Parts: sequence; structure tokens; C-alpha cells
Amino acid sequence: MTYRTPIVINWWLNIGANVTKLNDGEVTKVQWRLERVLSEHRISAYRLARESGLTPQAIHKIVHNQVRGLDFDTLERILEALERLAGKRLEVGDVLEVVRDG
Repeated sequence: MTYRTPIVINWWLNIGANVTKLNDGEVTKVQWRLERVLSEHRISAYRLARESGLTPQAIHKIVHNQVRGLDFDTLERILEALERLAGKRLEVGDVLEVVRDG
């Protein structure tokens, strides 16, 4: 299954870095919610790594918001693996959130 994301940027998504600075000085960041999703569905990071084909080290860094960027292929692999493991379709907004700092 292929996921279509509403994010309109090139093939690289900045995670945890300043993405946008709004007129009033507010900074918008994108960060992972993967730790919550794994906990809610009782899925281990190791199991997600095996199912997605990513290394356990890569999943660990993603879960703990230690990555500065991510390509959409990796995001798609994570979403497809979560769908198989959780038994339901998860969207980009389920694993990523936009945080605004004022």
C-alpha cells in the first residue's frame, strides 16, 4: 500500500529542526510521536525494525527524536509496518506532530 502525504516539500523532511518561522516569531517544528504509537499498540521498537526492514539503531533514533531528517521512503516503510503490526491503517499525523514554539 502506498501512502500519500500532504507535505509539499522535496523528498527530505526536516524532523526536530526549525521548519518554518512565522511572522510573529513563532517557530514550527515537526517531531515524532512514534514512542506513543508503539506504546499504545504494544509494539516493540525491535519488532518495528524487523517488520519495516530498518535497523534497530535507526528505529531507536527515530523513537527518541534523535534524527534531523527523514526521507519519505523511510516514513512509508514505518507506516506500512505499523499497519501490519497494529492491524489498522495509521496516517502521517499519527506518527508525526507539528509543535509551535512561541
